[in-house]
Amino acid sequence: MPSERGLRHLRHLSLGKLQRLTDAGCTALGGLRELQSLDMAECCLVSGRELAQALGTARGTPPPLTSLRLAYCSSLKDASVLSMIPVLSSSLRVLDLSSCVTLTNRTMQAICSYLTHLSVLRLAWCKELCDWGLLGLEEPNEEPALGPQSHAELKHQASDSTDPSPQPQGPSLLKLQALQELDLTACSKLTDASLAKNTGCHYSGMQAAPGVGCGHVSWY
Repeated sequence: MPSERGLRHLRHLSLGKLQRLTDAGCTALGGLRELQSLDMAECCLVSGRELAQALGTARGTPPPLTSLRLAYCSSLKDASVLSMIPVLSSSLRVLDLSSCVTLTNRTMQAICSYLTHLSVLRLAWCKELCDWGLLGLEEPNEEPALGPQSHAELKHQASDSTDPSPQPQGPSLLKLQALQELDLTACSKLTDASLAKNTGCHYSGMQAAPGVGCGHVSWY
């Protein structure tokens, strides 16, 4: 790992696939005040706790990171990401959390709150993401089981309702106005609503439209 004394001017660091790298090794990153890109993809023992502290304000101004890749860091948890996101510099443009399978809507909403200058966001295979998390809605209560007739009646009532569509209660994808690439591949809990209705991107052809400026969307 780089030391504060020897490599303090380092700007680009790739540590991908270091299978034995742990949280303890992330502490040295705190001294790299000029670091612009950090790739720790497939460091499966890194949970993010020490990384969040290293990138935090305890040692001064956060490094001017423009790219952070933590894909396939399977030990990464919401709590660590939530600590990390607020202290990341506004210069961050690329965030890759693909296949961090335990991350939930809490991480998504934190991204939408703090990292509004992102141009690339990759969340492929984050299977816990749901529509309400991307849309900034309150978490729905679990509905009781309904018989076929009751369910049909409920749909009929909903279609006849004059109430407006639910409005976002918190941060949503619509805040990421600079976004050009969004990867939600295999986020299996998401439906049409997250993309077609609220992101402002046409599903057919993946063309950009008013709303989030999506130049490319992956959604399979």
